[in-house]
Amino acid sequence: MLATARPFCLLVVSYGMKCIQGVTYCGESKTSNLTMENVPWHEEVVGFVEQLAQLLHPDYSVASEHAHSNCVLLAHTKVLVN
Repeated sequence: MLATARPFCLLVVSYGMKCIQGVTYCGESKTSNLTMENVPWHEEVVGFVEQLAQLLHPDYSVASEHAHSNCVLLAHTKVLVN
């Protein structure tokens, strides 16, 4: 998974934060052959983002997450708000 995370590093560094979202399955479609087998678990998305943060710098971390939407916000500490 770490090799997969490397291309995202430039995006995150460019903006200081990035929302990473796993695909959300919304049912069958005539235009797509995605199934639930293609959808990562939220824990997998969080793990991916945590590895991405390690690749970037210690000042990056998970700022927020929403399990139902299967998304995680990765941010630099300079843009975090409590």
